[in-house]
Amino acid sequence: SASRPTIAAYPFTTLTRNLGVVRVGHERSFVMADVPGLIAGAAEVAGLGSQFLRHLSRCRILLHMVDSLPLDESDPLDNVRAIEAELASYSTALAERPCWVVLNKIDLLDDEQRARLLERFQTEPGPQRRINVISAITGAGIDALTYAVMDHIDARRQRLEDDSEAQVDEVRREAQISDDVLQHALLRRKSGLPADGEVDGEADGNTQDGADDASVEVFYVRDET
Repeated sequence: SASRPTIAAYPFTTLTRNLGVVRVGHERSFVMADVPGLIAGAAEVAGLGSQFLRHLSRCRILLHMVDSLPLDESDPLDNVRAIEAELASYSTALAERPCWVVLNKIDLLDDEQRARLLERFQTEPGPQRRINVISAITGAGIDALTYAVMDHIDARRQRLEDDSEAQVDEVRREAQISDDVLQHALLRRKSGLPADGEVDGEADGNTQDGADDASVEVFYVRDET
């Protein structure tokens, strides 16, 4: 997209929501947003990222951007588990959305390290995850990911048009997510914090303890153009 968010060589550079339109060929596009990274406890209002969980409720796909070789030497798989747990704690209905793992900085790994990391993700018991590997600095894998996201959005639109049961299920899920968002807003109020969105586009500078130990960014993809 044409978005130009702040980029720097330290965790949690992103302090605001950054929107951009990704165009995939003629008359095909989707809106993507980069939101501040979530930390453990985000669903209980810990960290700056908790202020933006409401925006994730509008998502069609969640992309978890994970460092393949984190600077803090944390485990990429543990980082993904932590984010998935936070989303489920915030809203089980939201956690039902497609959640794709995007392993970034894959250029830092040799072939053996890359194969070992992918094998760990693919053999992990529990939810099946779509694993995408990219290198933001070299561009490797980004086009394939972009087209895959667009194809998924198109397929979803078609499914909702053709399948009445899918439509009913979508309405149910949206209603549950809306209720979960409201409950989270009330929790923030009780904690003396602004409700989700009241600081949208601004940062309070408070990432709380533990904010420097995460290596995951969260993107959401909307199907509006």
